[in-house]
Amino acid sequence: MKKNKTVIFTKILFSLFTLATILSLFIVYTDSDHRFSFYFLTGYLCLTFFLLLYVPFITIMNARKHSWSELRKRFVKFLALLLLFIALTSLFDLVIKSSKVDLLKSFSSSIGLAFSLTFLDVLFSKEKSKRNKYQ
Repeated sequence: MKKNKTVIFTKILFSLFTLATILSLFIVYTDSDHRFSFYFLTGYLCLTFFLLLYVPFITIMNARKHSWSELRKRFVKFLALLLLFIALTSLFDLVIKSSKVDLLKSFSSSIGLAFSLTFLDVLFSKEKSKRNKYQ
């Protein structure tokens, strides 16, 4: 079975990002003033922005391989999770902070969590097309 190159590249990027995150946390919490630390953290920031663009792009490219009914179900699940997480985050902010609800913060964390729970398996999908399975 031939491995899909984008899936392998995506797994390598996620592994690299995980290792870089651990190293970045170590550098920041030890308050390192080494010149290498600055360059590494700059590279880590560039990798983070690249992944912010790469993950939705590859997810959309892989989502084209799925049927419309499955995508519709996933989109409804995404919206339901998004609204649930926004409501829960706002409720916790209201209970804990009691007067200050930050909707931008709750929306940004909720959209990331809902997207990852709904579409993470699409990001790593290897299958060809379910739409044209008889061709």
